[in-house]
Amino acid sequence: WVVPPQRALWVPHDVVHSFSPMTGLSLRNILIQPDIGPPMPDHCCLVNVSPLLRELILKVVETPMAYRSEGHRKRVADLIFDEMELCSAMPVSLPMPTDIRLLRICDALKENPADARTLSDWAGTAYASSRTLTRLFLKETGLSFAHWRRQLRLRSAMVLLGANHSVTAAALEVGYDSPSAFIEAFRRSVGQTPGQYFAHGRPAG
Repeated sequence: WVVPPQRALWVPHDVVHSFSPMTGLSLRNILIQPDIGPPMPDHCCLVNVSPLLRELILKVVETPMAYRSEGHRKRVADLIFDEMELCSAMPVSLPMPTDIRLLRICDALKENPADARTLSDWAGTAYASSRTLTRLFLKETGLSFAHWRRQLRLRSAMVLLGANHSVTAAALEVGYDSPSAFIEAFRRSVGQTPGQYFAHGRPAG
């Protein structure tokens, strides 16, 4: 997941996960016991963070003892659940291969997502034929090379948009021919336009 500043990520109990900051930020985590609150999804998903939810999270994390009573504490916790609105956006998955030949290609593309070379062009760098590379990409990532690169470009653009780059600048930097092509690819993959995904406050729809 690429999580924009105005979203949170719901991670279910017992899901092993890691976090890699892409920009300078201040992060808050809330640990919720499985038997507390209303039923939540059994899969990871984004949560829209309203201004009220943001302040509630800051209160329970930074001043956890500043409650007037047990009833006060419970009301704050209940309000957090009331404010947790799930977001319909889908993740942009980017499974990484383990084969060293594919890693040479993937690492180079992560450095320069706009690189337009085909698998035939990469054959010399990877020391394998394009047919072998095609087969390995499907076997190790479940995606074709074209699909994997498309996912990489979307994720790379998400990072740029989260750092306040314009849609046009992000689209062109990661290799799209036009902002409109990027917006359409983003919408097909994520289920929202970049403007909706990175909207401040509660997005419509």
